[in-house]
Amino acid sequence: MPKEIQKELEEVVGEQSPKTIVNYSNMLTRLRKALIETTPIKDISPNVLIKTIKEMDIPATSKQSMNNVCIVIFKYHKLPVDKFIKLRDELAEKSFDESKSKDTELLAKGITLKKLTAFMNEAYTNKEWVKFVVNYLLLTFQTRNEDLDLTITTNAKATDGQHNWIILKKTTCTYIRNNYKTVDTYGPKIVDIRNKKLVEALHHILDDKASEWLLKTGDSHIIHTELNRAVANQTYDKIGSTKYFKILSTSKKNIEKMSDNRGTDPSTIVHSYNLNKKINLKKKKSDLVADEE
Repeated sequence: MPKEIQKELEEVVGEQSPKTIVNYSNMLTRLRKALIETTPIKDISPNVLIKTIKEMDIPATSKQSMNNVCIVIFKYHKLPVDKFIKLRDELAEKSFDESKSKDTELLAKGITLKKLTAFMNEAYTNKEWVKFVVNYLLLTFQTRNEDLDLTITTNAKATDGQHNWIILKKTTCTYIRNNYKTVDTYGPKIVDIRNKKLVEALHHILDDKASEWLLKTGDSHIIHTELNRAVANQTYDKIGSTKYFKILSTSKKNIEKMSDNRGTDPSTIVHSYNLNKKINLKKKKSDLVADEE
C-alpha cells in the first residue's frame, strides 16, 4: 500500500488498537488491489467503491469489513455514508445466510466435544506438546486465537501487563491474558491451573529454557498475520478456534462460565454461536458479526 494511503488510514483510525489498524490495513490493501488505482479512498465515488466491493469473489464478512473501512474513512472526512450504510445492511443479510450454511455443514460433520477431547488426548499420547496445549486452552477456556499468542516462562518477574503469559512452576502454572479481544470490557484474566498433563507439556516446550513462545514462525515469535493459520493447523481437521467455540456452545450448558472464560456476553454466545439456535436476523443484527480470529 502506498505510504500516503497508509498514513491516511492511521490518521483515520486514531487510537484504535494495533490489531484493528492491522485489520483495516489488510482490508484496505485488498480493496486497493481490486480498484487498481492509488487515489485516496475519500476521493473515490461511493458508487465505484460499492460496485468494486460487491463484485469481489470473497465472503460477505470480508466485504463487510471493507465496507466498514470505507465508512470510517468517509465519516472522518465528514462525507456522506448513507450508501455504505445501505450496503452494510445488505451484507448483514448475506453474512447471516453464509454463517448458517457453514453451521449446517459443521453440524453434518458430527464433530462433538467428545471427539475434540479425544483429539487433544491423542496429541498428548503422541507427544505433540504444542498441539496438546493449544487444544487444552481452547477446550478449557474457550479462547480466541489471540489468547494463544503467549510466552511460557518460569520467571514471574519477567511478565508485564500487556502480553499473554503462562508462568510455569514445577507442578502448576498460571495463565495470564492481558491481550485479547474484549480485555477493555472484561479486564485481564488470570487463572491457576493444576493439570498434570498440561504442566508436563509446557515443561517439554520450554525444554529448560527460561522462556519460550507457544507459537512461532521458524525460531521467532509468531507473525501476527500467520496466527489464525497456526492455531487452525493445531485443531481437529484444521477447523479453527471459532468452530471449536461453536461446538462447545452447542454441547455445553454452562454458558455463564463460558462467557467468563472467553470474555463474551452470554446472549451473544446463545444467539451467534449455538449451532442449533434459530436467529431472528432483524432482532439480533448486533450479534451477527462473530469474532473470527
